[in-house]
Amino acid sequence: FFLYLPLTSPHTPVTPGKKFKGKYPQYSWYADFMAETDWVVGELLEELERSGLDQDTLVIFTSDNGFAPYAQSKLANVLFTRALARRLEGTTTVTNCLHPGWVNTGFGTNNGPWMRFGLWITQPFQRTPAQGADTLLWAASHPEAASHNGAYLVDRKVKQPSAPARNDDSAERLWTLTEEMTGTKEAWSWLN
Repeated sequence: FFLYLPLTSPHTPVTPGKKFKGKYPQYSWYADFMAETDWVVGELLEELERSGLDQDTLVIFTSDNGFAPYAQSKLANVLFTRALARRLEGTTTVTNCLHPGWVNTGFGTNNGPWMRFGLWITQPFQRTPAQGADTLLWAASHPEAASHNGAYLVDRKVKQPSAPARNDDSAERLWTLTEEMTGTKEAWSWLN
């Protein structure tokens, strides 16, 4: 299994939950925020171990600090999909990535009153979680989706991603770096 866990911490906004606010008064809210981050990751890893999935699950923990790193992580998602798709050519397995749209998941509602207000006022433009999941479910289950490999999907349609997202050299560099950082080069040898 592959589990991608993108959290806002350890960057701004520093917003520890109620359970962690004031946990380390001798330091700052940032220390409380880091304690909460550590707890979240620890809970996830413990659950994987309890369920017996810890040895077969690659967990990628990431964080961002605003829109630019968020956009960079989305670019990496598209590039990684392209590199994997090339490796899957000639097999019965396909891989695609998708953009679910702006989904109202409650994300950011713990970031203070201005963020809550901004999210509240933009609700008419947000998708429901079910709408956000629609393309994902279609890609995983519809026979038509199986004809796509390495595609960028939006609203059940293949869309052309940005020029940087179509750069095969960048996709290969990302793949190689990922293998080096995770020590998984041999794990993918069956694809060659």
